[in-house]
Amino acid sequence: MTISYIEGINCEVDTFGAECIEVNRYYGKNNATKDVKVHHYIISFAPEDNITMREAMDFGKEYVEKFLPGHQAILAVHPDGHNGTGNVHVHIVINSVRKYEGKKERWQDKPCEYRQGCKHKSTGKFMHTAKRWGMRECILRGYNQVDLLARSDGNNYWVEKRGKEENLMAKAGRGQTRRDSKRRVLRPGESVRADGKYQYKYHIDGKPHFVYSWRLEPTDKLPKGKKPCLSLRELEKQVNTDLDILVNIVDGQMTVCELVDRYLKTKTGVRQSTRQGYVTVQGVLTKEPFGKKTIRSVKTSYAKMFLIKLQQEDGKSYSSIHTIRGVLRPAFQMAVDDDIIVKNPFGFQLAGVLVNDSVTREAISKD
Repeated sequence: MTISYIEGINCEVDTFGAECIEVNRYYGKNNATKDVKVHHYIISFAPEDNITMREAMDFGKEYVEKFLPGHQAILAVHPDGHNGTGNVHVHIVINSVRKYEGKKERWQDKPCEYRQGCKHKSTGKFMHTAKRWGMRECILRGYNQVDLLARSDGNNYWVEKRGKEENLMAKAGRGQTRRDSKRRVLRPGESVRADGKYQYKYHIDGKPHFVYSWRLEPTDKLPKGKKPCLSLRELEKQVNTDLDILVNIVDGQMTVCELVDRYLKTKTGVRQSTRQGYVTVQGVLTKEPFGKKTIRSVKTSYAKMFLIKLQQEDGKSYSSIHTIRGVLRPAFQMAVDDDIIVKNPFGFQLAGVLVNDSVTREAISKD
């Protein structure tokens, strides 16, 4: 396996190790043998994507800039997998200690996740947001993409909506690169008709749809006598944005229970007692009609009435309902952050809705 491209960010390639040791010593971190000194991420592309080494490197650098700012990083692009699959992929290795101050992002809960001199934390929220960004960017750029957030039951809407045509193309001629008359590589779904017009094919619910243009790129000249139009690549971007909206609409049809299940999959670093609490909350929601509601249909008034029902009709204590709401609120916030819904229906103060029947414990003596 040969490396076609290798670049450093916030460091030099040849002195990456020494520079990392210097930063670690400066901040007094990574002194013990058991300390995690580096993190390794891999971004891999399908063989039929026809992505160049340079494009793959730029994609990796965008990932580092967005999700790993301030870290010393080495990026290496490999042109092929170890088994000859032909998939271009990018290795990203970072020093676990952040050299420069980062910017606080919405998926970060603690200052140590972006502050200078702190160690990188690969949290559930971080991975969820990073995967979603990667999926979106691949779709917008016309690359093959599977649902990295899908559950293990095979419910993969990205494959259904965007991958059927590419899978057929891969079976028909894997590794064959299609080009236009100017020798430019055509992306999956792109083709040139007999009259020279460019065509992009995509699917919605299994049905083929097409957009056409006389130009592939915005910088191409319009053939004489043809009406002004957007280039095919510009039309593709519009189409894929619309498809992303459609995916969000599909996501909006998931039930409250399904949303909670997805949210709890991001909570990987919790204690066993906390995890048992999650199981209890899931059990309550499974038995309630509220758990079967689609998340887009849940309004703030519905959320309040649900919690009031739990207290007044089901006899649950204030502390138990506080725990249930402690799962529902961040779960719905995740849906807001993913642009599936606009407002968090559980964004209200619990004390203004329920009667706090918790018993305040008093010390036996002042001593």
